[in-house]
This record gives sequence, structure tokens and C-alpha cells, in this order.
Amino acid sequence: MTQRRWVWTGAVTTVVAVAGLGAYFAVVGLDAADKAASVIGGLAAVVGLALAGYGLFGWSGRPDVSQRAQASDRGSSVTQIGGHQHTGASGPAPRTPGRVEQHGTASEGGNVTQIGGDQHLGPASRP
Repeated sequence: MTQRRWVWTGAVTTVVAVAGLGAYFAVVGLDAADKAASVIGGLAAVVGLALAGYGLFGWSGRPDVSQRAQASDRGSSVTQIGGHQHTGASGPAPRTPGRVEQHGTASEGGNVTQIGGDQHLGPASRP
């Protein structure tokens, strides 16, 4: 799912939940609504704490990169870049990957260059 779809799904779910709880509380009365709201609030706090831990230690939102290359002929060359290649062009830099795994073999005079992060080839523009 794209990020935009996740945001809209969350927004619609929130609106439906608030409307449903409002209707339920209006039907059952103030005393029962107060008791139910206490339980629902406690459950929401536990779920929020679990999601905060997942966000802190879990998925980083950055893709993993895995590359394999082989240069086997004289004069052949392979360049692997695990992040991004910047050529000095202006514009926002894309997100860097989370985990980078690269494997390369060179034989018979071949050349493999591996860069685990970003490669800057031109003048860097600073905001």
C-alpha cells in the first residue's frame, strides 16, 4: 500500500470509529458510556505504546538493497551503489536504503566497485 492510501485508510477508520462511539454513547447513557470510555481509552493507550515501540525499533520505512555483480572479462567494470548517485543536479535527495548487502566478484582483470552509501559526483548544493 502506498503511504497516501494508508493515511486515507486511517482517516476513514478514525471518522467511522468516532461516529460509532458517539452513537453508542448516546444510546446507552452517560454512566455506561463513562465506563466503556475508560476501557476503550486504556486499550488505546496499550495499542499506542506497542505502535510507538514498533516505530522506534521496528520497520524503518527504508527499503533494503541487495545486489550481486560479476565482472569476468579484462576491462569489464561494474559499479554497485547501495544508496544513491548524486551528479550535482538540484532537487530533493531521495531516501537512503535501510540495509545494504552487496556481493561482487572480479576475475580475469575485471573490476567491481562497491559503494555502500551515497556517491557524490558533482558539486554538492547545500540548502
